[in-house]
Amino acid sequence: MSLTIFNVKHGETVHTPLFIVHGQCADGVQSGIVSVQSKTNSYPPLFYEVNGGFFKAPVHLNRGSNELIFMHSQGRVNTRGGGVAMTINYDPLPNKPVHLCLLVAKDSPGYFDTTSEKGREEGNGIDLAVKKLRVGARLMQAFTNEQMLRAGFGQRTFNFAEEEANDTLFEQEQGRVSRPTVKIHVIRSKKTLAELRDPNLAQQNSKGTNTGGLFGIAMDELKHYGPLANEQRPFQAAVMFLDTHWDTKLRLILTHAALGGGDGELKLAIFGSHGLYSWPSSLEKVVPAFQDDRKSNINEVANDCNECGTYWECFNITFGAFLHEIGHLLGCPHQVNGVMLRDYVRINRSFASRETYCMRTKSNGMSPLLPKDECGWNRLDLLRFLHHPSFRLPSDSQDPTFGLPQQGGGPVILPLGNGQATIKSPTGIYAVEVIKDDLARGYLEFSPRSLGGQGAQNEIHVTSQQLKNLLPRDKQNGDYDVRVLTAGGEAFQKDTAIKSAPMGQLDRGNKFEPVFFNPHRVVNVRVYWGGAVDGIRIDLGKEQDQPQAGSPPPVPQRDYKSSFNKLVSGLKDMAVNRQPAYQAAESSVLAGNVTNNYTDFPLQQGETIAELRFRSGAWIDAVQIVTSTGRSSQMFGRADGGSANALSPPQGYQIIGLYGSLDRWLGSLGVIYAPA
Repeated sequence: MSLTIFNVKHGETVHTPLFIVHGQCADGVQSGIVSVQSKTNSYPPLFYEVNGGFFKAPVHLNRGSNELIFMHSQGRVNTRGGGVAMTINYDPLPNKPVHLCLLVAKDSPGYFDTTSEKGREEGNGIDLAVKKLRVGARLMQAFTNEQMLRAGFGQRTFNFAEEEANDTLFEQEQGRVSRPTVKIHVIRSKKTLAELRDPNLAQQNSKGTNTGGLFGIAMDELKHYGPLANEQRPFQAAVMFLDTHWDTKLRLILTHAALGGGDGELKLAIFGSHGLYSWPSSLEKVVPAFQDDRKSNINEVANDCNECGTYWECFNITFGAFLHEIGHLLGCPHQVNGVMLRDYVRINRSFASRETYCMRTKSNGMSPLLPKDECGWNRLDLLRFLHHPSFRLPSDSQDPTFGLPQQGGGPVILPLGNGQATIKSPTGIYAVEVIKDDLARGYLEFSPRSLGGQGAQNEIHVTSQQLKNLLPRDKQNGDYDVRVLTAGGEAFQKDTAIKSAPMGQLDRGNKFEPVFFNPHRVVNVRVYWGGAVDGIRIDLGKEQDQPQAGSPPPVPQRDYKSSFNKLVSGLKDMAVNRQPAYQAAESSVLAGNVTNNYTDFPLQQGETIAELRFRSGAWIDAVQIVTSTGRSSQMFGRADGGSANALSPPQGYQIIGLYGSLDRWLGSLGVIYAPA
């Protein structure tokens, strides 16, 4: 009989080593089995259920051409030949990977929590954990590829770091076949089992004193892990703690935290192994694992969030939540739906065509499971992935959107009054999000022309009403915030304040209060520096009552700090305060630290600060001041550090302040603009 395959064409090239084939049986056939076999027997056959005429078949692909045969039978393996033949080409991409790691206490016995039943079935230990993580990694890639495809972004997903080794994906091979497989870094921690299982580190401990501490421990371990020392920064890693343990007396999951984020050196996701017992150890076991409705024993394993009452639900929650944290390391915030909310409670539906009894909902399983029933990535997550270097396709180089610079100044919102604003970015705006109650509830999208969109924009004009109309009707009252997404990063504009994107890493150290100054009173810029920039002091002269010969006319006196706090609020129908309400400032303002090593750069009469040029990465390595006459200072700091970029006001605006974050030196620095 014939089968229809929906999501891949004969001879098509994909970039994921595991691909979920979606299909349907013809002639009204509602049940049975679909087998997937390699015509060259390069890997073992796999078998999948047909439910309501539909099937989902996760298939493994070798590099190059894969000649597959799909055959249907009514409950038996079809050995008579026939079926539907299809060729799928797999071409791995050389993009920056995510390194998958298993972090093990230095004195760990090497076991993870499991039930006595599962222990008898499959054993326990680090080798088994490695097998399960390999399968989980491939499922994450396949799931993300399918979501990118449905969004109209083509066959693309992210990579996990690989190695040539005896592959464990197929139970039938018993690990006897060498091929590229997911590299699992097994890292022995400097911490003991007792240290990692300190209840104060348990994220779900409401009385814990360091519930985010496991993230810092994992960051430190990874940054000092030799095999990753030469990875391009920031490198990407996802860590599972092997020694996670359900303490039945404390009723706590020890050595577990679900966190994702990072800094300029490492983007990181962490999770615990408390649900690993429910994960499949081979591709043959994937669908059975998503349908395993045996009840979990709370005296042996954790029931995380009270949503892991059965084995398959535990697999859903722990696999989906780990993917959620990997979403964070790839740059995704929380969303109104999808993986970055908690829709992964139904992520099983992306891999199977039938669902079994669910204790969470107290309902019998749905069948068949169609795409509309599945969990997905939110559209805004997929847009971020599209512009993330880990998802780049060779064909992207032909689209000008992907050729835009990723450095050179971040986005800025420039209110124009009367509820209007211009948003500019030299690195190309591909989305503008409207934020309400901390989540993006509306957005403008500028996807690449090659994918049917308008292409990323360097400048767009928006109105308050236009943005408000993007929100759901019940969210349109009151204030909202705006987040601008560009190839060079994101800028979150709280209350539509006029701020540049920061150079460096805003989450490095502590944010300091913005400092403000009258740009026409600046007489000197003092930069405190060494191997990085420690601080910047702006020295101010007296207010001039009359213009000097050859100098621009004086600006109306105004309280710049007050103006900034009210700022145009062009998107909120507020105007810039141009009344002469300027309060005489201190003789100087300081952004950062004062040290004994500094250099002064005096401004000449009539000059203003026109531009700040940077070398920055994880912090501010160096800064250079450029004046309105074109004069420039030396590059103060480490002139060969980080990456080069610059911040300058758009035409008609001027720099009136600085903001950022501070550690031992400046972790980040941005500028604040106002109309000239």
